[in-house]
Amino acid sequence: MELDDILRERTAALKSQRERAKPALDRARAQYGIALAIDAEKIDAFARLMNES
Repeated sequence: MELDDILRERTAALKSQRERAKPALDRARAQYGIALAIDAEKIDAFARLMNES
C-alpha cells in the first residue's frame, strides 16, 4: 500500500469521525443551552477515545 493510499484512508476516517462527533456536540449544546468551550485539542482527544472503543 502506498503512502498516498494510507493518507487518503486516514483522512477519510478522520472526516467520518468528525461527522459523527458534530451531531453529538450539537445535542450537547442544545441540551445544556450554554456555549461549550470545545477546542481542537478536545475534539482530537475525543476522536482518540472513540478509536480506542
